[in-house]
Amino acid sequence: MPPITITEKDFAVLAHAARDAHKVGDASQAEALDKLARMANAALSVQSVPHRFTAHRVRWQDMPSTLEP
Repeated sequence: MPPITITEKDFAVLAHAARDAHKVGDASQAEALDKLARMANAALSVQSVPHRFTAHRVRWQDMPSTLEP
C-alpha cells in the first residue's frame, strides 16, 4: 500500500467522528472510525520520532481507543 501523510487535524477529525457515531449508538461506524483514528495516531507517532530512536514498530493496536473516556 502506498504511504500517505497524516496530520494531527486528520486524526482529530477521525476521533471526533468516532465519538459522534458512538454517541448516537452506531457501534459498527464508531468501531470502524476508531480503528482509522488509531491507525492515524500510530502513523503520527512514527512520523514524529526518528527511526533510529524507535525500539520497535508502532502498531495501531497499541494506540488507545478514541472511544474510551
